[in-house]
Amino acid sequence: VLHPDNAEAPEQAGGKAAALASLHAASLPIPAWFVISPDAFTASLSIEQRMAFATACAGSDNTTIQTILASVRIADHIIEQLEQAIATLCQHGEYVAVRSSALEEDGTRHSFAGQLDTFLFVPPEQVVQAILAVWRSGFSERMLAYRREHNLTISPMPPAVLVQLMIDADASGVAFSADPVTGQRGIAVVSALYGLGTALVSGECDADT
Repeated sequence: VLHPDNAEAPEQAGGKAAALASLHAASLPIPAWFVISPDAFTASLSIEQRMAFATACAGSDNTTIQTILASVRIADHIIEQLEQAIATLCQHGEYVAVRSSALEEDGTRHSFAGQLDTFLFVPPEQVVQAILAVWRSGFSERMLAYRREHNLTISPMPPAVLVQLMIDADASGVAFSADPVTGQRGIAVVSALYGLGTALVSGECDADT
């Protein structure tokens, strides 16, 4: 379990969490959070499972990958860390968002938009199951098809998983420091709507721009 003060390394925390760590270092107001590094997945596998999983990923053996993912349970010593982190984050039973923070996600070449699962308004007692579900989404048929389409190899590690206090927003938006269509740096674009931003980024609703 990594916290804002030690989550700036993208290879451990993933892209989203590393960016949040930078915002935290700049003292910007963001909802409290922590992140589960991909090492937690490896630590939850037996030696035999680790070897089988790495071999299956190298050979694109999705049947073996799914069999191992279906049986994995987070290791007891990591559960202890998780329970402590959740108790600190959700002192009054607050809901959280549980979402991926993959190293390749939202990159300059590939966005992986909509490929990994996100869970909103998760009660504290369901966080562990949500983390497992995000791990599994890293190897879903949808994700594997996306990787094949972009000539990417199957990663032997799931994404890091971000757990952040949920905000029941009155309004949400996305800001671009360049025109997302033309790439012009002299134009900033802000799109916003009422409620949660998921309706905006999924394309379900039109926004004010």
